[in-house]
Amino acid sequence: MKTNTLNNKQYYKNRTTGKPKSFIVLLILLAVLRLPALGKGEEKDPNPDRIIGSKVIKAYFTGFVLGDYIHVVFKNEKGKNISFFLQTIQAGYFAMINNGKLLELTVQKVETYIPEAGGYEKVERLLLVKCGTQTSDQWWKQQLQYSTEEKLMDKYDKMMDDYTITD
Repeated sequence: MKTNTLNNKQYYKNRTTGKPKSFIVLLILLAVLRLPALGKGEEKDPNPDRIIGSKVIKAYFTGFVLGDYIHVVFKNEKGKNISFFLQTIQAGYFAMINNGKLLELTVQKVETYIPEAGGYEKVERLLLVKCGTQTSDQWWKQQLQYSTEEKLMDKYDKMMDDYTITD
């Protein structure tokens, strides 16, 4: 069954080994964040996220940073760099293809269980990107009308490497 949102399990299922390091890190990030599954019959997450709040901000896409996890980086209107975890990969893709444009970002602050930290940590994650009147979710749905998830991920994953910021 096709969905319009790639959650961590779907993204992992669609990826193969031998991908660039940035994509392996992205997979680890998505698995660690334990994003809620969309499909029926999925096991209930024993450590569900605790939503603290959300906000909408305007910023310009800068790139992706790899560390322990992958973050999408923006520059706000005051020139300050800000970064977020990704809720869905298509939000990162959509920000990337709209590089240079002022974007509207919907960001959610949550407490999420991170095993490496030994418990819950507060993080901010990017839920939705809007450019003009189009959202990342709308754009992804349109893309799926002309291609498969696998082909789209291959296309945009290759582009992500060009936007990976290294220290």
